Amino acid sequence: MRTLTAEDLHDIAAGSAVLGTGGGGDPYIGELAAVRSLEQYGPPRLVGVDDIGDTDRVAIPFMIGSPVPLIEKFPLGKELTDAYHGLNRFLSDPITAVMPVEIGGVNSMVPLALSSRLGKPVVDADCMGRAFPEGQLVTLTLDGIGMSPVSLADERGNNVILETCDNFWLERFGRSLAIDFGAIAAGVGAPITGRQVRQSTVHGSLSYAERIGRAIREARAAKQEGVAAILRETQGFEIFRGKITDVQRRIERGWTLGEAILEGSDESAGSRMVCAVPERKPGCHPGWHHRRLGAGPDHHARRRAGRRHYHRAPALRLPRRGDWHPM
Repeated sequence: MRTLTAEDLHDIAAGSAVLGTGGGGDPYIGELAAVRSLEQYGPPRLVGVDDIGDTDRVAIPFMIGSPVPLIEKFPLGKELTDAYHGLNRFLSDPITAVMPVEIGGVNSMVPLALSSRLGKPVVDADCMGRAFPEGQLVTLTLDGIGMSPVSLADERGNNVILETCDNFWLERFGRSLAIDFGAIAAGVGAPITGRQVRQSTVHGSLSYAERIGRAIREARAAKQEGVAAILRETQGFEIFRGKITDVQRRIERGWTLGEAILEGSDESAGSRMVCAVPERKPGCHPGWHHRRLGAGPDHHARRRAGRRHYHRAPALRLPRRGDWHPM
């Protein structure tokens, strides 16, 4: 077990943005909430999967909905703790630890913020190893483990407990509720046992994100390129280099949908890369031809050099780690 500093939280947020490949919401918002909780309640504690008992109950805090309203509503206040207490009242066994559902954006940071507020440790694992667009796309589903009951809460004081027959229906009902809550909601669910954490999750994912974020921070401090640092840490490689020329976004059925278009430069000159959001089919269009650049479970990340159109944005392919399948 170790306590995390504000710098550690910054590194985890930066590394999660890389591994999440743009999914899971804005990691900066999650970092702000985690750092604020650290300042108010003390540092979160990170524990390994071997540090929890077989019968310990591990809950998974998360945000569900569209990332765009997340910027305006910032649902990481009282509604997050309300969702936790709502679930805890529903269970017969107390919750002893929390864990992220995915490594991507805000959802990597939500358990760290809640850990400080409640004094519960965070398990160094998750259920995806990256970000995915739907709640049933987790390693727990592969092992037949349900994520319900789930507690959802909003800023008005509403609290709903969902108990469903499987994770597909949980996603369907949870998404509908998130829309009614204002397109984004705080949730806590999947009170799984310590034995299930060891058998059916991705181990060491927060530490992995932290190492990537640290590599980026140290590269910037040395005035070196952050992309090269990412590739060294992950053993990945660059698949495209260009500039973002267009970004289209829309909110539909509780999702943020759209695409980003990159025009190739340097060795990618004459090609065009189209990245769909949610990212499912990254592709490259060289001239009149089309070819698929890659598919999951590998990561396909775009690393931005600025915040406007026409900034440089190399695309990276990061191989999945060997332990990213459930045991």
